[in-house]
Amino acid sequence: LGSVMGAETARALQEMVKNAWHADGNWIKTVIAVSAIIVGASAIFAQLKESLNEALAPEVPPQNKSEQPRRWYGPLQVRFWAIAATVGVAFLFVAVLGAATALSATMDWLWPGDTGPKVVAWTVTQVFSILFLALLFGWLLRVLPDVRLSRRAIARGSLMGAILFNIGKHLFG
Repeated sequence: LGSVMGAETARALQEMVKNAWHADGNWIKTVIAVSAIIVGASAIFAQLKESLNEALAPEVPPQNKSEQPRRWYGPLQVRFWAIAATVGVAFLFVAVLGAATALSATMDWLWPGDTGPKVVAWTVTQVFSILFLALLFGWLLRVLPDVRLSRRAIARGSLMGAILFNIGKHLFG
């Protein structure tokens, strides 16, 4: 790590990792923190689903509640899929960030400075990042809303979202 990010940064990172796994014996705090993260993230995905439904099908009139069978497990089902999506998205983001970091470190090691191959590798990394994000956004557009979108609409929306996300990532750090 020292050769990639400097000796002082590598020591600080190693110290953080070492201390992150040092338990003080209070597992209740950990359970509460993880539960809060899961509930908060699932609420975000549930709200995203509701917002996508409203944005994609605003002309559909609300149905009469007496006509619609009400299931007791409906809200639990939405939360379950929201939690599953949260865990899946988090895993995929970590995997892609790890791969991008490894590729960047490899490029810095192989070609120090701004050389031609390093620029090509950076471009390939950006294209890979945009394609991955487009797949992720496409999956969200396919799974979350109750309205069925065409594949063309999903592809256009997810690709545009991925490009804008990547631009924002570089603008805001």
